[in-house]
Amino acid sequence: SALFPARRGLCNKLGNVAGICLVVFSLTVSSGGDSPLWDKDPNVYVAIFIPCAVALVGSFGLSLFAPCLASPEAVAVTVETCYQNTGLALAIALSSFDGEDRTEASAVPLIYGVFQVILLPTFLLFSWKAGLTYAPRNESFAKVILLDWQPRNTCPKVLAL
Repeated sequence: SALFPARRGLCNKLGNVAGICLVVFSLTVSSGGDSPLWDKDPNVYVAIFIPCAVALVGSFGLSLFAPCLASPEAVAVTVETCYQNTGLALAIALSSFDGEDRTEASAVPLIYGVFQVILLPTFLLFSWKAGLTYAPRNESFAKVILLDWQPRNTCPKVLAL
């Protein structure tokens, strides 16, 4: 966005559409096979939930108290730490295994993705309402989701190529 600041809004919208497509794709893949996501041993869910929760709590705690990070940056670090590329993990699982093994292997990133979909929006909602983000806490939820609240002119000068 430093080279093309006018395209920032378009990139924001494309990123949102890509995220929605990933969720839809994950739900489509998870509904197939003989072993649905909701039919696993409870220990599987706990084992997949723990890294997601520890990443969220640990990274937020460490980054919030880091003297070089403002609270919106701490929230961003937390999201980046907790949000793992489930699309990449899913692609690897689907290409590395066949048959029932493929279904079982793809369950891990899909279940992790479900936990991300629950934990991260909840964390972001509380962070926004606590005043820890760039979006004003008294703004409507729709505007917070639809508009770009990143500060402007904070990038260093980029040399033209």
